[in-house]
Amino acid sequence: EHLKAVYYNSPNDIEVIYYLGLSYAGVGEHGLAADAYKRIESIDDKKAKDVYEVGKLYYNIGIAYQKKRDAENALSFYNRSIKIEPEQGSAYCRRGELLFDRKDYAGALDNFKICDQRVPGDARVRRYIVSSRLARGVAFAGDKKYDEALVEFKKAALLDPKNENALYLQGYLHYQTASFKQALEVLTQLRSPEAAEIAENLPLLLQNIAVELQTREDFAGAEKALTH
Repeated sequence: EHLKAVYYNSPNDIEVIYYLGLSYAGVGEHGLAADAYKRIESIDDKKAKDVYEVGKLYYNIGIAYQKKRDAENALSFYNRSIKIEPEQGSAYCRRGELLFDRKDYAGALDNFKICDQRVPGDARVRRYIVSSRLARGVAFAGDKKYDEALVEFKKAALLDPKNENALYLQGYLHYQTASFKQALEVLTQLRSPEAAEIAENLPLLLQNIAVELQTREDFAGAEKALTH
């Protein structure tokens, strides 16, 4: 209340506006906080970025909305944060999460790539990248774009060589496209899979591959498939 009174008499005092915005954010009035931060930008956009770090303030508001599961507002504030401070990494990470939840896997992946470059070594981001690639691969396969799907599955496996889904989906797609030897080569990397669905389906898939290889008189390959 004191800051509002001061602001009334000094509407162009950036420092007063800055602390007024922080106060609004502190009591959960994120819309009023954002109005204050935009006011700082309109007076001096360079100070808004370099001195008062408005990009970070927008990012914090985005987190507050994301915690409330208000994805629309969260995304809006991450976008503002990136517009002011495009060289950052954090808002790209968060924006990627929201796009992933919306099943916009291409958009999510673009943001996670930037995030991974600028915040390297983040295991959570790496898992999101792998999941995005797997989801894109499944979508490509559903559209019968098998080459594109395989690229995504292979990239996921390169990032996470022990990822059972990346290996199984590669093998299954090779099987579906009658590349039985390639399917066997990938699937034999799966030993005692932990995922229940893969553990249940793998024996039958290998048996089917064995039948196809035997038909082609590849008896060694058929035996390998049956004894894996």
